[in-house]
Amino acid sequence: MVNRSLDYLAGNALVCGDNYVALRELPDECIDLIYLDPPFNSNQFYVAAFGDKGIVNQQLRDIWRWTVETQNAFDALPHGQLRDSLRGVRLQAGEKSPMAAYAVFMARRLAEMRRVLKPAGSIYLHCDPHANAYLRVLMDAVFGSANFRRELVWSNEDQSGFKSQANNWIRGHDIIFYYVKSAGLQKFTKQYKALDALTIRRYDKVDSDGRRYKIYNNRDGTQRIVYLKEDRGAAMSSVWNDLPSFRRSIIPGSTSVTRRKSRSRCWSASSRRRRIRATSCSTRSADAEPRRTPQRRWGGSTSA
Repeated sequence: MVNRSLDYLAGNALVCGDNYVALRELPDECIDLIYLDPPFNSNQFYVAAFGDKGIVNQQLRDIWRWTVETQNAFDALPHGQLRDSLRGVRLQAGEKSPMAAYAVFMARRLAEMRRVLKPAGSIYLHCDPHANAYLRVLMDAVFGSANFRRELVWSNEDQSGFKSQANNWIRGHDIIFYYVKSAGLQKFTKQYKALDALTIRRYDKVDSDGRRYKIYNNRDGTQRIVYLKEDRGAAMSSVWNDLPSFRRSIIPGSTSVTRRKSRSRCWSASSRRRRIRATSCSTRSADAEPRRTPQRRWGGSTSA
């Protein structure tokens, strides 16, 4: 096998293929941040807009079966917490069930991702109710429950379309699990919501330098000046309801743009300039990376 790890790490790189193969070629502790957007075990086929022109030429079969290869992959796993967790998944979901096959697929890749993460590295895993409970178990096994940092709720309040026909509570969100490799070593930059038009209008005064400001009345009856540029907005919580719908048509642009915004938010929070970030995504979202990342090097795989 030709080792291309130096090529991956030298600059921005997009790998069209199995991320497990690409991960195996990387040295230990070389990646600062991973954003993982894998198959969801949805029992569906997907196509994706790939590249700048949105040409539909990628396909994902998100349908899982327990095969001889799956059994061999499970048998090759070393004894330990991850293997024990997979035994639990198989006991709960069925020894050779589609869910068990999917869990083996994910477990091998999560183990490699932990290996390539730096001690201060972070990982974000995007998933939905198809397998989120089992993925949380696997993430705890690989990264340790003490290194779990947050469950992010990616809200989608658009209740129109096919999903509104369900005779149930209408599903309105996905989940992103946020873990670190080593608690206490990771860096995090708090993110803030953009100011809305109403808030900006409240800064209704302008000083001699052209800076907008408002007069704030303190509780003790005094007043102080607050400048618009000093208002960072409200700190973001673990519920994201400000991104467009991620359930739009996959044909050019809409879904990939939304997913890029999600990734960019995670990267802004958990990586620094001149750091190496990795994206792994299925072909549901094959437009793997924002176009303008001059301050951070990145690598991506478009097929989990």
